[in-house]
Amino acid sequence: MGWASAGAIFDPIAQALIDHKASVELKRLILVKLIDVLRDGDWDTEDESLSAFRHDPAIVSAFYTAVRCRELEEYGRIGYDEDLGNWFVECRHHGVLDWADAALHDVEYSATRHNELLQTWAAHEREHHDGDGEVPEWLLIGGER
Repeated sequence: MGWASAGAIFDPIAQALIDHKASVELKRLILVKLIDVLRDGDWDTEDESLSAFRHDPAIVSAFYTAVRCRELEEYGRIGYDEDLGNWFVECRHHGVLDWADAALHDVEYSATRHNELLQTWAAHEREHHDGDGEVPEWLLIGGER
């Protein structure tokens, strides 16, 4: 049986981090661990919390870091290289397809760059894995394409 009330734990913590202008690193450090614990408890309403904080790239990335993106897991994933401090999208068969380059340019990982990585994946999937080339709306941060 799932845990529908876990959002009542996650949402106020995520909002407090936003309200107190926590850094991207602090948000990720706290929320990746929290998401893992709540998922272990069979968090049923995770998608509602993800949707509520869709505007914050650090929080969305925490969801994707805590577990591989469900839409990509058959062939690939969006990942984060802790050593380089950089996001990437990779294919299990073809390797790394693109980097976010945030750390290389001393800028925060952005919603736009996240969505561009997903577009890279969609194009790759269409070309090499018989995909449709479309990115599901729920994967995008802030509704940007």
